[in-house]
Amino acid sequence: MIRKQTDPVVISLPKPPPSANNLFPTGRNRRRYRSSDYEAWLFEAGYALERQKPPELIGPVQLDYKFKRGRVDLGNLEKATTDLLVKHGVIQGDSPKYVGDIRLRFADVPGLEITITQGGDE
Repeated sequence: MIRKQTDPVVISLPKPPPSANNLFPTGRNRRRYRSSDYEAWLFEAGYALERQKPPELIGPVQLDYKFKRGRVDLGNLEKATTDLLVKHGVIQGDSPKYVGDIRLRFADVPGLEITITQGGDE
């Protein structure tokens, strides 16, 4: 059900995605494919996401990502996470029309915590 959400939506996932550098390796035929680590993360994260039954949000949102501290470039964790939200229909898209602000940070969380606030830039 798509609806206007007044309270922030909080989603917890068991672990962060692989780095963007490791999502799509190039094969011998020069075609890019999903890495096995990315496939495994998509399956595990998608299952954890669906179990939480987040609402489908309409219109622009603000995303606040808290990742478990690791040895990866923080910016390389955003793309797979946002794509997961789009794939599962939590947000309508990842273009500026739908995502007005993204905050990325390391925090003391078990894996990944996503807070989605409905509304435009503030």
